[in-house]
Amino acid sequence: MDAATINETIKACIHCGICLPACPTYQVTGNEGHSPRGRLYLINDLLTNETGAREDVVEYLDGCLECSACETVCPSGVDYVNILEYARHELGLSNYTKGFMAAVRRLVFQYLLPNRVLLNLARVMGRFLPLRLFNKLAPGFDFEYKKIKTDYIYKSQSRTSRTVSMPLGCVMDTIYNDVHWDSIQVLNAFGYDVYIPETQCCGALAYHSGENKLGEKQLEETTSILAKHQYPVVMNSAGCGAFIKNHSDLESMDLIEALKQAPSLRGADAARQSNAGDWIATHSLSARNDEIIYAVYHPACHLNHKQGVSQDYVELLKRIPSLELIPLHEADLCCGSAGFYNLIQSKLAGEIGKRKAENITSSLRALAKQSNARSKGAAIKFSVLDCFANARNDVIVLTANPGCMSQIQAHLGDEYQVMHPISLIKQYLN
Repeated sequence: MDAATINETIKACIHCGICLPACPTYQVTGNEGHSPRGRLYLINDLLTNETGAREDVVEYLDGCLECSACETVCPSGVDYVNILEYARHELGLSNYTKGFMAAVRRLVFQYLLPNRVLLNLARVMGRFLPLRLFNKLAPGFDFEYKKIKTDYIYKSQSRTSRTVSMPLGCVMDTIYNDVHWDSIQVLNAFGYDVYIPETQCCGALAYHSGENKLGEKQLEETTSILAKHQYPVVMNSAGCGAFIKNHSDLESMDLIEALKQAPSLRGADAARQSNAGDWIATHSLSARNDEIIYAVYHPACHLNHKQGVSQDYVELLKRIPSLELIPLHEADLCCGSAGFYNLIQSKLAGEIGKRKAENITSSLRALAKQSNARSKGAAIKFSVLDCFANARNDVIVLTANPGCMSQIQAHLGDEYQVMHPISLIKQYLN
């Protein structure tokens, strides 16, 4: 894009304001400059030399999470994110790549994230250092890490198996290694052989933090390795999946999309088991002695808005026995993670994360009120009131992105259990 094209693209915005309720920064600030149409105004004014307040433009543009929620609701189809990227990187309207902390982040992107040895060292150190005393977003590292073999195929027992490639990435394998194992086991159960390539960081974190050239270089390295095999690429991290899907020519899909196309659904029962939800319903076991499990699902922006995968997990989760999915207020609103945004823009991210946590707890209160009304005050076997007041670990918050998992966990606290949907699904396949 050039300046003339940007000007023409901006004109597609009809200033209707439909994007305002969808924008997380506008919702917590009430400031038009922190809205999509406000940012478009500022970019247009700067391009047409109608304002000299360049520092104000930078502040508002850097405040955007690039969640793409505005693009989802825009009736005019404004290509907002590409306009924003052009302004930030071609016009230099960003402070993300300037200063001491930017240099530190650059070192992390360039040397730590692509190096599995250093990542594992950081994970080991994290088990002994009280990192959460310094940063509440730091993970606990209290899980049992189990190394996954690379350049290796984890075989399914299915006779009609199909092979897919599942990159380990950087943050997901370091912090949520158990999600990878759960993904492998579920994919195997659905009839997939899972090939683990020798890839490192895909470049998504660097790219979304303003280091475009570095992010593109890491993406090229990743895709060149993945292209050596003709296997479809399956991702369980929404951010990584969106980056690879939208910036490469590889056949890439989210894990939930892979489950809906599973080889195990193509056999004699294919007509009856037309999707992954039917497979779960007919093959899973009732868990936890048939006690009701309550869950809240937060759709990650990079899955919901960037990839257009909105209801797939909801449809699948609704078919799990003994699981009651609680409707989440403002479910489509970003949680404030957005790659490294919660570290770069900690104040705004904190307010957005707090709003998401309040929406989760208010959704539980609403269900508790309904449950109490239905029971007419009588004692019931497993009350959501008890769950909310005394046993919050029985309420599961589900989201399919590592950044969202850590952000929501930090703002809800350890009394709530935040997990990837695939980890819950795996429990029902045992």
